[in-house]
Amino acid sequence: MQKVILAFFMIVIFFTGCSQSNEINEGQSDSETDITQLSSQQTQDPTKSQRVKEAINTFKEVTSVHVVDADDKMVAAFEVKHIHRFQLKSLRSSVKQKIESMYPDIDVTVSTDQKIVLETKELEKSRKKLSKKELKKQLERIIKMDEDKT
Repeated sequence: MQKVILAFFMIVIFFTGCSQSNEINEGQSDSETDITQLSSQQTQDPTKSQRVKEAINTFKEVTSVHVVDADDKMVAAFEVKHIHRFQLKSLRSSVKQKIESMYPDIDVTVSTDQKIVLETKELEKSRKKLSKKELKKQLERIIKMDEDKT
């Protein structure tokens, strides 16, 4: 009798464990990238930041992209897959060249630094609450931070 009960519990535990492993990452796969609408104001091209995000997402190494622009300045921060971390310098230059070819009149700052990525992500979220002047000030702060790290 004890063997039957023990076998029953082992089968229940086995099937319970197998059924949960399929539900863990249903919401997001590795190939999905976080994209949001970005523009500092309505008088500018409302899809400029979105176009830049889509252009950066064409690189297979990129996992997430955050872009903020104000007037003639833009910060593009992105994360890459861990295996491609050795190619960061060439990837940053490729991304910068692509953005500058799209918008030659804009001063572009491209970064893969984690702190810049987090700051840009936070500015992206709060940009609608900020005035144009405050947005530009925050963007300048992020650009200065990026310049100071080098």
